[in-house]
Amino acid sequence: TILKAAGVDIPDDPDMMHRIREEYYLYSIQWGIITGMTEFVDRFGANIRPLEEELRDIDELKREASRLYIEQEYTDVLELIGEARLRIDDALDLAQEIKDQALLWIYITEATAVTGTFMISGTIIWALMIKRRLYREVRTTRAV
Repeated sequence: TILKAAGVDIPDDPDMMHRIREEYYLYSIQWGIITGMTEFVDRFGANIRPLEEELRDIDELKREASRLYIEQEYTDVLELIGEARLRIDDALDLAQEIKDQALLWIYITEATAVTGTFMISGTIIWALMIKRRLYREVRTTRAV
């Protein structure tokens, strides 16, 4: 009834409409994941420019699909939104690579700090416990 009130014809293929809506739903989930990953990677100061350019192109595909949806070109909509979802998968792989590169330096710094602390504490323990010749033994005292 809403379609009739808007002066739009009812789609002939309800199965295709279901697939289009499902693709849009899955697209929105993937878009949320990729934007969250982008924000996470950006906080580490990684270069996310290639990822942003890819996301801009994907968003343009989605806008084109939405325009075609309004014009009731449903087969083209299904094709475009499917392509956008495939490109988001590729963008997620790119975001994963950028994240791994950014976190590599954090892991190296953390490992260096832990190793340095271990070596310093090990040297101190060795000096105090093993190398006792630096210290005199305590003699027992007797009451005279």
